[in-house]
Amino acid sequence: MAWNKEPESAKSEGRLTHDKLLQMVYARHLRKLQANSLDAGGSFGRGAIETSYTVTTLDEPTHPANGDALVTETATGKPHETPVQDYDEGARSPAVPMHEPASPTNGHRAPDAVTDAAKPDAVSKNGEHSEPSQSKPDSSPEKPAEETKKKSRRWGRRVRKAVWVAAAAVAAFALVRGHAELRVGGPFNVLPVENSDVRASVDGVVDKIYVHEGDYVHEGQPIARLTDIDTRAALEKTEAQLAEASAKLKMQVAGPTANEIEVAKANVTKAEDNLKYSQIRLAMVKRVFDENLISRKEYEDAAALESAARNDLAVAKDQLNLLLSGTRPEDIEATRAQIEQFKADQRHLGEQRRMLMVYSPSDGVVATPTLQLKQLTHQLVKKGDLIAKIFDLRTVTAQIAVDEKDIADVQVDQKVVLRARAYPDEIFYGKVNFVSTSLLGTAPAGASGAEGASLPLPSSSSSAAAKRTILITTQIDNHSLLLKPEMTGQAKILCGRRRALDLVTRRLAHTIKVEFWSWL
Repeated sequence: MAWNKEPESAKSEGRLTHDKLLQMVYARHLRKLQANSLDAGGSFGRGAIETSYTVTTLDEPTHPANGDALVTETATGKPHETPVQDYDEGARSPAVPMHEPASPTNGHRAPDAVTDAAKPDAVSKNGEHSEPSQSKPDSSPEKPAEETKKKSRRWGRRVRKAVWVAAAAVAAFALVRGHAELRVGGPFNVLPVENSDVRASVDGVVDKIYVHEGDYVHEGQPIARLTDIDTRAALEKTEAQLAEASAKLKMQVAGPTANEIEVAKANVTKAEDNLKYSQIRLAMVKRVFDENLISRKEYEDAAALESAARNDLAVAKDQLNLLLSGTRPEDIEATRAQIEQFKADQRHLGEQRRMLMVYSPSDGVVATPTLQLKQLTHQLVKKGDLIAKIFDLRTVTAQIAVDEKDIADVQVDQKVVLRARAYPDEIFYGKVNFVSTSLLGTAPAGASGAEGASLPLPSSSSSAAAKRTILITTQIDNHSLLLKPEMTGQAKILCGRRRALDLVTRRLAHTIKVEFWSWL
């Protein structure tokens, strides 16, 4: 420690050592603590305790005027005592300049602040020490504040404890005496009640489309029209054949006329004359041939003419006999059967031509995109090809996937509340219509696919691999046409009011009764 100025007494009696200065400082400090303790009337312990790292620089006490020397350590080991004048005598010692102590060499940092008990007396402007002020007791201003804080903290703890106890009591009472609605939930998807496919009944080229997406159509309303060029040609041919067969049947039923019989007889007479002439000519040719006057070829030609005349006579006689005997019943039946065949062909072609106009099979809304409908124009479609879809959306069906653990509480005619993802602010209502008899397996949450996509899984698959669900069917009134096919959301089935305690312990009881029971 370095000092800016040595005390004047040290100049007269010799240089003071470091130990003597410390003894003087500590002696004066102890006297001040004793005086403060007596004045405060029991406020002992307020003085600051010096540590080994606290260095306090104070004024050097004045050299006593009575010539008493500084008390040095005696052989008995008592510490040096420095006589210090009492403050009540009004003795003041000259001010001694001081400075900040140097940093200690042992590596410890000297404290920046000096405690109130170790501070020197205040120095006045003229260089003299001011009178020390009497220490005030600490309990007067601070004690009531501390006690008030402690009381407020105690009251706060008590209030909080009371609130928690009251809340626990209310919760226990609500669990035991309260009742709430048991709600079984699950994802759902929307299906139309009636899904009608408009398909082509015959092969043909689409000539015109009459509807667009979103149009509401009635049963029997035209949807599309196919070209009928080939069908119309085949129908006209069949109609001509039918007319011919009908006319033939009429002739067979009416029988031959007198004129026909006369013509037939004339044909017979003519055939007989031709036969006679052929026979005479053949006889003449034969005599000449026997005399070797003509060639064999001429003889053979004459024989051929005679044979042809004989055959013509036989045919003419058969025709005459047929006309005279009338038409056979078998021929009439054959003609009638042929007529029926032509009529069937006519009906078939007419039906095909009628089916070239495609009609709506039911009432509903056209669900096929307009662009797809336009692309069908002038395209060849085969029999059975899809042209459009008609959905009846006034009433839709929702399929709810319910966990098998909750299916025991679900019954038919229970109320269902649904909320679709497309309309989070709208609530739809329905009733349970059907509980599926088969169990489905839903892919786990980590698997790909949208929520609610159900896949049949083997019944032996573990619950870790798949979540077993049962489909619940409900019908929803959708006259607003807000719900569309394949929309999804969440549904809750209201299964009746139960005790709150039963609702809280429901899953735990299920686990104990099933899972833990299997371990026994």
